[in-house]
Amino acid sequence: MTYAQLLEERGKLRIQVEVIEGLLRESIGWDVIERVTGVQETQFEELQQRLRELAR
Repeated sequence: MTYAQLLEERGKLRIQVEVIEGLLRESIGWDVIERVTGVQETQFEELQQRLRELAR
């Protein structure tokens, strides 16, 4: 993976995580979050982990 690809992936993940975190702060339920983002709760945890890994 090139550095540019790494930055692109990290940016996309960061946006997804920030959107979902914002929805959760607004007390939006996972049923709605899944419909809107296509991300399930277990996948969200994996996205957060991957983002932490890419931030290193």
